[in-house]
Amino acid sequence: MFDEVMAAAPVIGGHRGTLDEGLAANALAEVFAHVAEHAHLYRALVGDGGSARVINHMHDRLAISIHVNLSGAGDGRGTHADDPSEIPHDPVAAFLAGALLGNILDWLRRGCPGTAGQMSAAIWPLLHGAATAAGAVPAAL
Repeated sequence: MFDEVMAAAPVIGGHRGTLDEGLAANALAEVFAHVAEHAHLYRALVGDGGSARVINHMHDRLAISIHVNLSGAGDGRGTHADDPSEIPHDPVAAFLAGALLGNILDWLRRGCPGTAGQMSAAIWPLLHGAATAAGAVPAAL
């Protein structure tokens, strides 16, 4: 199930300097749609009565996926099952992973207001802007 959430990570910075913003926004909307579809389970796992261990695991997986994507080490497709279990310290990947996860958690806690598309539209410019500002993706994308 987490692999579906991890599928959002490549869209945050584009893959190896390429980016289709429409595909990226759609992929991000799919993540929020997945979370909404499984909201009861996610609330149990990461809500107020949930587990910090699960939240940490999700953050680690997202940061690894984003790092692999931004460094060009992976192929940018699939479920990231072949990603390494650890990466070097990467503040940009950690920041972007935290931003995405924080928005997922806040959306869940508030009962998933709005649509998945609205969430994507609201945070996509912020995620992409942060990646661009950090130099993780070219500004022209």
